[in-house]
Amino acid sequence: IRVFKDIKGADYFAPHFGYWVIKQEMRDADVVFNQTVASLGISALLAGRALKKEVISYVHSFGWEVARYNFGPFGSFVGKFVRFIEKRCYNKSSRLVVSYKGGVGKLRSVGIYKPVDVVPLGVDLERFNPLGRERAKAEIGLDDKLTIGYCGRISCEKDPLTLLKGFELLRRKIDCNLILIGPMLKRFERYFKEREKEGIYYFGVVDDVVPYLKAMDVFVMPSLTETMSLATVEAMACGCAVVTTKVGGIPEYVVSGENGFLFPRRNFFILYEHLLKLANDDNLRKEFGRRAARTARKFDFKNTVNKLVELFTTSVS
Repeated sequence: IRVFKDIKGADYFAPHFGYWVIKQEMRDADVVFNQTVASLGISALLAGRALKKEVISYVHSFGWEVARYNFGPFGSFVGKFVRFIEKRCYNKSSRLVVSYKGGVGKLRSVGIYKPVDVVPLGVDLERFNPLGRERAKAEIGLDDKLTIGYCGRISCEKDPLTLLKGFELLRRKIDCNLILIGPMLKRFERYFKEREKEGIYYFGVVDDVVPYLKAMDVFVMPSLTETMSLATVEAMACGCAVVTTKVGGIPEYVVSGENGFLFPRRNFFILYEHLLKLANDDNLRKEFGRRAARTARKFDFKNTVNKLVELFTTSVS
């Protein structure tokens, strides 16, 4: 299926609809697992309905919120339009899957009434673990300073500038590093690229995020909207202390003051205060990391696989 070369979001090129290709591919399928309701997702839904297939749609993000934060002054209008499209499409699915309990109520609140199953995302705990933290910074070429980190798309809905402001305040008090991993929208390049002398390191898209997560003393998720936030769970599995916004399913596993800190969206000063507290208290930071790793063990990827297999086989029978 061809893509639009001139329509790109971070590392994502928008594809054509490809309805006929998708319909041909799914003729022999018992169950169709569909992700999102963008061009390919809409094609999969239409083709699945035409072929009378069970179509299970996984809601990995709330597109109306992502749109609202990415289209500036037009965000409210675009968000409402996207919500209308997603509502229509998800209600044409056989059933839906979300990654956290609160996501069910979120869907119901906008008029999406199809049956919903909760299947938490999973982490490969053999790869994402706290072992080898001591040498991680050296492996990626960093000195042994306190390191704040982020992994994920560097885009408007992730609010990276709040992270940057919090870090810059922290650096006035403590000599520390900020590392970022993931695809970056062009509008943010001037804030994060070529600022190594100021302690800011952007590594781009990498094949293996594990060494970078292990190099982080504190992982920050400043996002304005999330579902479960797999990146946060992966960081916790690697033993990072986490500071994150209170969005999506994150408060279902991060308890502020026990295994991390929560802060209000866009509030860089409270983020700074949490970072300063962790920077000045090695014991607290390490204890948060240990508790975070224990929490992450609940999200073993094997459990996710088993729940999905059960869901698919039940749909077929």
